[in-house]
Amino acid sequence: MKTIVAVLLFVAFTYGQKIEFSSPEVADRVIAGRAECAKIETVDPKHLMRLGTYEDFPTFEDLKCYTMCILNKFQVFDDDHTIKTDVLKPIFKAAVLEKFIANLDKCLPEDKKFETCEKVYNLHRCILKHL
Repeated sequence: MKTIVAVLLFVAFTYGQKIEFSSPEVADRVIAGRAECAKIETVDPKHLMRLGTYEDFPTFEDLKCYTMCILNKFQVFDDDHTIKTDVLKPIFKAAVLEKFIANLDKCLPEDKKFETCEKVYNLHRCILKHL
């Protein structure tokens, strides 16, 4: 379902005290997505605990395509690899979503497309820095 986004940006950005989800059901789906993507990408659980802080954020080598996995799982990208911000509305509380949208331009790659894991990792880290 399109409206269930982890990453995240939850973003995944789906971690730490900075992120508040719209409901406990959404939070449960995010947790399940995190677990599944960590298993798929063989991410050490100790790195997941550090996803909520910019200062201690895991390296790209630690996370691999973890963030991309979550965002793909919740269909955050259009076919052209751009972000569908409307999909995020039912996921996050309004204040978090407003901060995300306000800072998104600072974090977009030049072509505004997220076709690689590294671009998505950089977005995740940048958004966290600005929340």
